[in-house]
Amino acid sequence: MTESSSPTSYDVLVVGSDVAALMAALDCARIGLRVVLLATPPAEHRPAVFSHRAGIVASLLTELNIPFSIRERVTVKGHESRSTAGAATGSIVGIPANPFALNVREVLGWRGAWRVYLDRLIPLLTIGTETNLGHIVRRRLGKRAERLLVDPVLQALYGLSAEEIPVATVVPGLNQAMTRAGCLTTGIIDLIVADPRVAQVVEVAGGVGHIETVLRERLAFFSARIIDVADVHLTLIEDGENRPTAFGASAFAPSGPITVVTQAALLPAGEALAAQSPANERVAVVGISEQFPGLESAVPESRSASASIRRVLLSDPTRLPLGPLGHEG
Repeated sequence: MTESSSPTSYDVLVVGSDVAALMAALDCARIGLRVVLLATPPAEHRPAVFSHRAGIVASLLTELNIPFSIRERVTVKGHESRSTAGAATGSIVGIPANPFALNVREVLGWRGAWRVYLDRLIPLLTIGTETNLGHIVRRRLGKRAERLLVDPVLQALYGLSAEEIPVATVVPGLNQAMTRAGCLTTGIIDLIVADPRVAQVVEVAGGVGHIETVLRERLAFFSARIIDVADVHLTLIEDGENRPTAFGASAFAPSGPITVVTQAALLPAGEALAAQSPANERVAVVGISEQFPGLESAVPESRSASASIRRVLLSDPTRLPLGPLGHEG
């Protein structure tokens, strides 16, 4: 089928291809809004395991009727001639609660385990102020623990290293737990006691690709238009008094150039139009980003953004009621 180059009108434009963006699009499509998804090329990182923090990913998979399993640790391949290495049982993103746990000793050896134990003896020099996870892990547990325990798990979950991740994005409450407990490893214990799911992971056969396939099928069922594109150019359409009235998007699809016009837009973080229109109630940010690198954080944020867009569109007195708003984030 050849895409038309003349503009086609929709209610909501969604740009992106990750699970969070697809779920935001689905929440709009299933209440009757006309949705067009411009699916950009997927990210290189394609995880098969996800954080079980707060049960968010498991709840999403249950909603989508996708089978999954809960595991106590992440296992990754190829570290220092070992067949596998990874998070110790009773750990969060590879940071162990017990410095002398068997998994810690297997990966780090006794010398490395004793270095981790020093965390219990070294006083906290900064309380609740450190934002970089890599800095915390190196200072408290040592470089070897960062490289062999923490980084492999973060790479498996998020495709990032500890140095690249702010603490609050992957271990919310860690600084406060460290302040209460007096060190990193006992802070981890504090968080696990509060919610054991934070130390577990969700595994899906087929990984993130299978989830995306299911979401695309659901979107097609609700008549959303999905167009795989290589690049997207967005514009803000204004009236004669320079007031924003709609959004325009042009892109190149395999079948040729396409152009669409929509009443609202759900855009990826960093998209210039989203940054230029922070006060526009018909534009919101969705998808995985540096601030929300995992499904456990990106999906709730994206669904909340989608809900705000739906409320704005459905409160328009010129629009007929379409039904219940569904999930409200």
